[in-house]
Amino acid sequence: MAELKSVVDKEKPDVIAVSETWLTSEVLDSEIQLTGFITSRADRLNRRGGGVIVYTKSTLTIRLAETVAHVSGTCELVRCKLKCRRQDIEVVVVYRSPESVADDFLLSKLKSWCNNSKSLVLGDFNAPYINWVNLEVGSAISSFDSKLLETSIGLALLQHIRDPTRYDLRNSSSILDLVFTHGDDVDQTAFLPPLGRSDHAVILFKFMVEIACQTIAPARPNIWKADMQAINSAASAENWEIDSKASVQEAWTLFRLLYNRVTQPYIPWTVPKKKKHGHPWIGRDIRRSLRQKKKC
Repeated sequence: MAELKSVVDKEKPDVIAVSETWLTSEVLDSEIQLTGFITSRADRLNRRGGGVIVYTKSTLTIRLAETVAHVSGTCELVRCKLKCRRQDIEVVVVYRSPESVADDFLLSKLKSWCNNSKSLVLGDFNAPYINWVNLEVGSAISSFDSKLLETSIGLALLQHIRDPTRYDLRNSSSILDLVFTHGDDVDQTAFLPPLGRSDHAVILFKFMVEIACQTIAPARPNIWKADMQAINSAASAENWEIDSKASVQEAWTLFRLLYNRVTQPYIPWTVPKKKKHGHPWIGRDIRRSLRQKKKC
């Protein structure tokens, strides 16, 4: 976190996307919070590794925040819909495992979220066999790489990263981290050294869009839009028995872990809408008088 905070302090970004976080539900948001940012995260289910986080500057207006983690533990996504002056923008951050069995799930989400709106899609897709200059694929037509290229073309998404983003111990390079938008609106792309033990470069870029900024309340789980059928199904598949010899703290930690595992993937996060008064000249005192009048 110290290295990330250092980069944030220097570069002052509006949106930060982190893939392959390796976080679990035992790690609280307060432990990974960045001052002045709203945190939206999707932790991997049932396995170690994976996961994504989106940090959004608190002055940006978030219409919707949604986190999705596939039950296989091979794909995680965070979706934030940001308010712009002319058109809302879909920000989607992806981590896809090289052993993913959720490719159709991932592509269907992209088609659903990015079909009719201005979009910024980014993350680690682990699709190294695509030539993004010539729009060619060096793998089978049934491979994820081929399907991703076909999907991006179908959604009119332009992929902006042309240089390798990962180097392994054999000095072989590949483009795994991708940035998609619907136009030529990404500028000043730069690469920084990896953070911590990562072997992926940090990518900086400017996304040219007019954002509507205002002071807003933090995003919070919207239980009224929860997928209760999916939650009940996930809960019935878990073993809720707790060792009678466990301490109160151990029992609580286990219960919280199980609860978060079966609820978080199916409860979207939204930002409470600010109440608007159509007549700004009607202040608090006048509204109070009007209420008293109605009671008479």
